[in-house]
Amino acid sequence: MWDKLSTLRIAKAQAGYSWCLIGDFNVVRSVYERKGVSSGRYKREIKGFNEFIEKNQLCDMPLVGIKFTWFRPNGTVMSRLDRVLVTQEWLDIWPESKQHVQIRQVSYHCAIIVKSSKVDWGPKPLISV
Repeated sequence: MWDKLSTLRIAKAQAGYSWCLIGDFNVVRSVYERKGVSSGRYKREIKGFNEFIEKNQLCDMPLVGIKFTWFRPNGTVMSRLDRVLVTQEWLDIWPESKQHVQIRQVSYHCAIIVKSSKVDWGPKPLISV
């Protein structure tokens, strides 16, 4: 999957597209993003995911809210599987963007909302006094 996404990224970058990938990547970026499970067996997956992010020049958007986005129903295991990855071109358009993790309600996953505190309302009207 990482190779297919990388191929698509290269093609779209040449066309001038910016990228925002949001979803359940089913892998963490470090052992600190898992709690309640032995993380040693995931090192190869972690390395592959981080290489994909670096190769495609993606940024992991700043996180607001709770640290973990997936919880086992009994609460013994939690991970940060869901995230927002963007290109620098995307951040140039929405520089104040952050990913806000919501409280888990229906799914085992928490919803993520992307918000930007900077809003461009266009040119300011000229007011003469």
